[in-house]
Amino acid sequence: MNAAQWYVQDRLHRLAGDARAAATRARHARTLRELKDCSHVHADPVVASLRHMVPELKALKRTCLERAQELVDKDLDRLQKLKASDEAAFSKEASLVLHREWALLRGEWADVYVRAERSLAQLRR
Repeated sequence: MNAAQWYVQDRLHRLAGDARAAATRARHARTLRELKDCSHVHADPVVASLRHMVPELKALKRTCLERAQELVDKDLDRLQKLKASDEAAFSKEASLVLHREWALLRGEWADVYVRAERSLAQLRR
């Protein structure tokens, strides 16, 4: 293995390690903002075109998607309990969650956003 091959392999291993660390942070994220912050891993320009060779990046994407769904489900459960107790507080909190928290879902996790928005519309009925 020559020096260039060794350098590329080293960068790929570092990228894989960064992706594993980001997946761990994603599993422990308490808000969607924290999740969004840890969902991106910077790839060295040398290996940016070789991202497909790092399975940890796919695992990170899957972990972030699952965690986003879990966080949205928690928000929906909280909103459902709030609706049962106080309709006015529910309306205010639902609007805040939709525009502050869930707005972060629109880019990468648009399907989660659409599902959450539909569930919220059903709750409002």
